[in-house]
Order: sequence, then structure tokens, then C-alpha cells
Amino acid sequence: SFTYRLGTTVSIQNQKSQLGAINVSAFTATFKASPWNQNTKASVSDFSQTLNRITSEAFLNYRKTYRKFSIDALGGVSVITRSTNNSFLAGNNLVVPSVFNVSNRTGEPVVSQGVFKIRTNSLLGQATFGYNNLFFVTVSGRNDWDSRLPANNNSFFYPGANASLIVSDMFPGLKGNTLSLLKLTGSYAKSGNVNLGNASNLGAY
Repeated sequence: SFTYRLGTTVSIQNQKSQLGAINVSAFTATFKASPWNQNTKASVSDFSQTLNRITSEAFLNYRKTYRKFSIDALGGVSVITRSTNNSFLAGNNLVVPSVFNVSNRTGEPVVSQGVFKIRTNSLLGQATFGYNNLFFVTVSGRNDWDSRLPANNNSFFYPGANASLIVSDMFPGLKGNTLSLLKLTGSYAKSGNVNLGNASNLGAY
């Protein structure tokens, strides 16, 4: 069977910060150790950010039973694209203290903008082999290519394996009022992740 999934999430954030004018008295101005011992003009800042994530996945699944043997295999590809666009604008020394707009400033505004985009391409697979519905072995593997890493070293692979034996079905005499299922399981797995950046820059550079 074939399965395809496409999904997206969008997050929009807007923040506005306002600081009113501070006019201190002559008495307060005499406290030299205080950070509020002088007049301060009003200021304003605006921050906006848009985050977008697009996930595209395709899978092929194969199931087959032959006598006492069974196989359940899955293979797929995944493409995850994340982008962010953020801007910051601030103005100090507002001319009219009660009008919190950057155009109401004196001097140069504080301006910054960031546009970042990253992509993670993945190949993955998993296969479960069973015998007589008693013994199962699962092997899996995934390889990622992350655009945040150097082009000549941006690939990493992480495998996994699992084995289980249903002892209570192998020896039905073990079942009773106090025991309905006895299963032995062992597993090994290795995980991979890229921990770079934050929500504003996604680790891109």
C-alpha cells in the first residue's frame, strides 16, 4: 500500500513594547546611585515573527504471511522545510511622549531583520519478521540530511532493533487467573538530532 501525507503549520507573533517618559523631581535627581535619577524620554519597539513548517511524507508498506512466517515492511521518504521571517524596529527619544510610534522619534531607529530557511531530507525503513505469532524481530533505520550542517558532512544514520518472544503462548500452561501474558522483549536504538539555533534563526547561517 502507498500513503502520502502533506501538512503545514504557521505561527505568527507580534509584540509591542512601550516605555513612557520619566520626569524626575529635583530631589530625586540628587540620588546619584539610582538608575532613575534623570529624565528619560518615551520609547517604543515593535517585533514581528512568522514561523512556517511544511512536512511532506510518502510511505510504501508491504505485508505478507507464508505458513508460519510473516513480514511487515515499511519504507519511506520525508522532507521537512522550516522557515522564519522576523523583524525588529525601535525608536527612542519620542517627540510626543504619548504617541507610541517609531515615526515619532528623533535620531536613527534601531532596525533588524532575519530571514532563515532550513530543510531536512530523510530516508527511513522498518521491517518486522514473525514466526508462528510467537517470535518477532524488528529492524529499523533512518538517515537524515540536514541543511544546517556542512555540505560534506550533513548526513547521519541511526538504526534500531527489537526482538520479542511471547512465552505465555509458547507454553499455554503458564496462563491462569494471575497470568494472562508473559512476554520477553529486548531492544537497541540510536537516535539523531541537530540541536542548533533557536526559534528566531532555526540554526541557519
